[in-house]
Amino acid sequence: MIVEDVSLDDSPLRDAPVLVARVRCGKGALRCSRCGRKAPRHDNGGGGRSWRRQDFGCFRVELSGPVPRVECRLHGVVVSRVPWAEPGGRFTRGF
Repeated sequence: MIVEDVSLDDSPLRDAPVLVARVRCGKGALRCSRCGRKAPRHDNGGGGRSWRRQDFGCFRVELSGPVPRVECRLHGVVVSRVPWAEPGGRFTRGF
């Protein structure tokens, strides 16, 4: 995981300020999120995704970033695996 930027989002639309870390996967081979096999990139996934992380002190923390889709031989076009979350999960593994 590569952290590109960290910011404090204190938007009036949120109940409390949120620490947002913009992340992306490293330069390794992309993998299918279902079977874990290496797979070629299909596209950029159509937008960013976000995951809830454990709080940092009194701040809620979210990871946010793009996740490309891959073309798996077994499962077709699926979102690539990210090391910080389970497939389809909205929370990080450590939550």
